[in-house]
Amino acid sequence: SSGINAEYGADANGEMAGSKIDACADMLMTVFRVCASDSRTSIEYTKRWGLMPIINLLFKCYFKTNKLNLCVPLIKAIETNAANKDIKDEFSIADRVTYNYFIGMRHM
Repeated sequence: SSGINAEYGADANGEMAGSKIDACADMLMTVFRVCASDSRTSIEYTKRWGLMPIINLLFKCYFKTNKLNLCVPLIKAIETNAANKDIKDEFSIADRVTYNYFIGMRHM
């Protein structure tokens, strides 16, 4: 069991090492930037539809590594960007519930 955990970068408690989570967050942030910068395509074909799921995954990474200050730009991307506010209510209910969960946890 501990050999399997070591193979996948987990510690004795079964949690991933912080550096692996940070690497994952860096890759997700690259995807986030691609999605957020897509402002010229029509609403049905825009990459911005990927923002909410990516933001939720980034929240999960940042909460695991206790880097909550990195959540601020993600929240601003959804809450203040006019182009994203238009589609905010069109994301799946599951994505919106997860997003609001992390927003609530951040304020606690």
